[in-house]
Amino acid sequence: MATRPAIYLSTHYPKAATVTMYRYGDFPELFWDADPAAPLDVEHPVALTRILTRGSMDVLVRLVSPPLLARQLPALSLSEPARAFWTRVVAGFPARGAPSASSPPAGASAS
Repeated sequence: MATRPAIYLSTHYPKAATVTMYRYGDFPELFWDADPAAPLDVEHPVALTRILTRGSMDVLVRLVSPPLLARQLPALSLSEPARAFWTRVVAGFPARGAPSASSPPAGASAS
């Protein structure tokens, strides 16, 4: 697998975004056959497919951003039921730039 690190940028709090780098060894239940010390490449089709088909929701939320999933989904080798499920999930994402349900209304104070 490639060596691009998996970096998930948490933007739930725009003024306090955090960056976390994961390694394959952080998820032995998914990547038992990878070098545990190698940086996790979530853009690699095999890694992303394992996360989507074998990972828990906690792992999925930590590793896969909605734009990444939308961009990579067409190239993934998934069963038809899994593809149908993830296609519906991606279709439910808010349009890019549209406020999400958790975003404060325009003009609202974030304090």
